[in-house]
Amino acid sequence: KLLEEPPAETYFLLLASSQRQLLPTISSRCLKIHLTLPQKSELESFLLQSFANAAVTEALALSRGFPERALQLLEKDSEPLAVEQLLDRLVDNKTPLQELALACEKVSPDLLLDTMCYRVHQWSLETVRQSGQLGVQDDRLDGAADAQPGALPGLLALQDWLLHCRARLASNPNPRLFIEDLLRGVRRHLA
Repeated sequence: KLLEEPPAETYFLLLASSQRQLLPTISSRCLKIHLTLPQKSELESFLLQSFANAAVTEALALSRGFPERALQLLEKDSEPLAVEQLLDRLVDNKTPLQELALACEKVSPDLLLDTMCYRVHQWSLETVRQSGQLGVQDDRLDGAADAQPGALPGLLALQDWLLHCRARLASNPNPRLFIEDLLRGVRRHLA
């Protein structure tokens, strides 16, 4: 009610990812400012002023162009490449899960999940592209990781499971058990 009929000289900063989420009575009273992500070249140029080239390239790939996420990766001195290498070791199915779990404890669970979701998304897009179902050239697919063995339904099931894990992470689970379960689940879905 306060948003629909605010007191005089009152200003609200209202953020929404979709205008359809707002009631028309509220939306009609808003000054709409559409914010977009900066171009990759702009963000890269900005980050290169403070960080090394290789680190910026990896952070941009893992952050998917989100400036705050890229900055977090670089400022925490986390090693985005190390996360990618951990995932490669998980997928190759040769490294014992306990060893991977120990290595993953040094990585933020958020970063680990984000990277896994991004990797599965790349595999799904590449699978669709290879099957010819896309029908158009999609620049987002350039440089996508090689599709992993398995059909698209299996990759989508894995993506769904990772999103379920993201929800579980919000409930503050035991980090060690969470990571072990996460790694075990990814291997099970990729088998």
